[in-house]
Amino acid sequence: MSIHRHGQPAGAADKTDPAPYEWTHKLPSLAWAWEFLRRNPKYRADFSAGHGDAPVAAEPSCWPLLRLTDPSQDALFAEVFWRKEACVSVLPLASAPRSSDELARSLSLDGVQCRVTVIDEGDVHHVLLSQEGRWLQLEVHGPMTGAVLLTPALFLSKTASGRLTAMKRLNDVVTHGVLRPELYPPEGRAVRLATKLLALDGWLAKAHYRDIAIRLFGAQRVATEWSDPGNHMRDHIRRAVLSGREMMESGYRRLLD
Repeated sequence: MSIHRHGQPAGAADKTDPAPYEWTHKLPSLAWAWEFLRRNPKYRADFSAGHGDAPVAAEPSCWPLLRLTDPSQDALFAEVFWRKEACVSVLPLASAPRSSDELARSLSLDGVQCRVTVIDEGDVHHVLLSQEGRWLQLEVHGPMTGAVLLTPALFLSKTASGRLTAMKRLNDVVTHGVLRPELYPPEGRAVRLATKLLALDGWLAKAHYRDIAIRLFGAQRVATEWSDPGNHMRDHIRRAVLSGREMMESGYRRLLD
């Protein structure tokens, strides 16, 4: 069964029309990672086994999540908590006593108009702000109110860009109350990723490759080119399916960098 926006089955849409995937073109990278991961049959089986509310083991081979999220929820509505070790966009913060001459602002989420979800693990608070496929995730050590929140000034080179972007997004949401789209640009490879996603959904639904091609290129073009001696269209679909499967199985992790 294919998965589409809001978790509706493919049968509810015109199978010769790729339009149901157009909404994905505006998604940032993290949302794309979720779209591929949530299609993974092993992940879906783990969630169905009743582990949705349980924390995920910390071994590197496990899902890079703090908890299993319902795979029927698409990126516009899902509340996905990634592990800091896997996702450079998770911003670590530590609270410190606030002095009277402190220039920094306190964190207040009272005026935020997006969804706010918190997972408490003792003195560590995982905070997720989400809005239409845009996510900002914080890992706060210590109390979140009545204190100054600090983050390391020196990041590892592989995390520096993601952490600096997260800091900018945090200041922006505190100022404006929303996760503004201009700070969450669409993934530059969105059109290609949407093609992989369409091919992957067809493969998961056990559709014939010709039917996947019809949905991608249209019946008229397939009728003309499918039997071409060079097999260009057939090879295109095979590559799209293989690439979609690789993204679903592990490639989505590259979108977390």
